[in-house]
Amino acid sequence: MKVTIKKIAEEAGVSVTTVSNVINNRSHRVSKEKLALINSIIKKYNYTPNLNARSLVKAPSKLIGLIYYSKRHSKDIVNPFVSEILSGVEYEAKKQDYFVLFHNVQNVEDLIKIQTNWQFAGFVIVGVPSNLFKEIDSLLEVPVVYIDTVLDAPDLRTALSNPNTMFVNTEDAELEAIATNHLIENGHKKIGFVSRGFLENEPSVNEQRYAGYKKALTENGISELHKIERSKEIGFEAYLEVLKNLTAVVVSEDFLAIELINFLKEQQIELSVVGIDDIAFASLVEPPLTTIRIDHTEKGVIAINKLIANISESFTGQYTSVNGELITRQSVKNINASAELKE
Repeated sequence: MKVTIKKIAEEAGVSVTTVSNVINNRSHRVSKEKLALINSIIKKYNYTPNLNARSLVKAPSKLIGLIYYSKRHSKDIVNPFVSEILSGVEYEAKKQDYFVLFHNVQNVEDLIKIQTNWQFAGFVIVGVPSNLFKEIDSLLEVPVVYIDTVLDAPDLRTALSNPNTMFVNTEDAELEAIATNHLIENGHKKIGFVSRGFLENEPSVNEQRYAGYKKALTENGISELHKIERSKEIGFEAYLEVLKNLTAVVVSEDFLAIELINFLKEQQIELSVVGIDDIAFASLVEPPLTTIRIDHTEKGVIAINKLIANISESFTGQYTSVNGELITRQSVKNINASAELKE
C-alpha cells in the first residue's frame, strides 16, 4: 500500500501539518519526542514526500476540494441538497480567505486524478459509500471532513483514531423515526418507506433512515413493513398496487417525495407523505410537503470550519451531528379526525 503523509500523521497521532513541518525542516514547534517518532516512521516506510505534501509548508495552499460522490455522470449541483452544502462551504471558506473547487466523482480513480493535479489544503467529501471509505481515506494526503458518510461502529472508531479524519453527519435513524411517529399520531398504520436503492446490511444514510422507520413501527406495535425502492430502471408504476393499499409513506429525501406526490396526483391516489431535508421546493409543491428540516448549508459551514481549524492545528472535535426538526404542512391527513367526523 502506498504510504501517504496522512498515514504517517495517523500513526504518529499528530496532524498532517505537523508531519509536513518535520519533512520541510520547520520543526521548531514540534517536541523532541514527537520529532523522533515522526522521523522513525518516515524512515520505517522509506517515505519520499510528493509535491502536494511539500506545498503545505513551503507554499501553503488555500484551495479546498469539495467532492461529491455520485454514480451519475453529470454534476448533481441542481439537487438542492448538494447546492445547499456547496453554498455553506463556499461562503465560509471565502470568509477565511480559502477557495473552493467543486468536483463530482464516480470512482476512486477520479479522486486520484484530482489529488495528483491540484494542490489542496484539504477536502470536504459528501456521500462516500461505506464500502469505499477505507480505500478513499487511505489515499488522501491532507485533512478530510466527510459529510453524510455512515460507518458501522468499529470502522468509525478506527477512522476517528486519525486526527485528520472528521465527520459531519445527521442522526438519520432518529429523524426518520420522528417522521414515522408523526404519521402514526395522525392515525396511520399502513405506512410505507420510499427511497432510492440501498443494501440493508451496508451502512448508509438510507439504511439508517429505514432502520428509524422500522423502529418507530415496532415500538407502536405495527408489524407490516412496506419498502418501495425507486431507481432509474424501476419507477413508481411497479409499486402501484402497494401504494393503493397504504395510507401514508415516509420518503428518504424531499426530491423523491415531490416526484412521488406528482405521480400520486396522476394516478388519483390519496396518500399522506412525509419527506426529509426541507429543500426550497418542499413548501411549493401541492400539497406543501410535511418534512424533517435539516440545515445542509449549516453542515457545509461546520465542515469547512472543522477543516480549516485542523489545517491550522486548532482542533474542534472530529465528529459533529446536525439536528433536524419536524415541519408540518398539508401533505399529511389526520385520519383519526376524519373518522371522528364520519361518526
